[in-house]
Amino acid sequence: MPTEYTDNFNRKQPAFLLNYKGVLQLGARYNAETRFKLIEKIEQLQKPMTVEDMIILQANEMKSVKHRIDIVENKVDNEIRIDHTEQRKLQKAVSIRVFQRLDVVDAERKLMFSAIYRDLKDRFGVASYRDVKRKDLKNALLYVQNWIEKAELRN
Repeated sequence: MPTEYTDNFNRKQPAFLLNYKGVLQLGARYNAETRFKLIEKIEQLQKPMTVEDMIILQANEMKSVKHRIDIVENKVDNEIRIDHTEQRKLQKAVSIRVFQRLDVVDAERKLMFSAIYRDLKDRFGVASYRDVKRKDLKNALLYVQNWIEKAELRN
């Protein structure tokens, strides 16, 4: 059933309200299993609900939302890379550690920086120190603070 609504820019936009027949027509585009689930859902929505049924439905929806939030939190924790501020923090830690080691051992500065970044990338399985996962930042900083160069770097 065509109708209109006003968008954020005060423009009239077309909108379509779906009734039972419209949903069935839309569902006709899908396979039989999806159509069956759609029809079951429509019939369930058309039934009058008791207070207990409404509470159960709301609880199930809340459970579903919590599950989706857990998935997003997991992605943030496990897949998100460190941001620019955190990258800078890691760079500073690397510089501090290299200069600490240069005070103790005689080695070429350029090779020391290359070595610590290579070891950091190998340790955390990334192509660049910028790709370190946010969840691994604390361990990366600890690794850098305790890093010791390989013997062949020493003059």
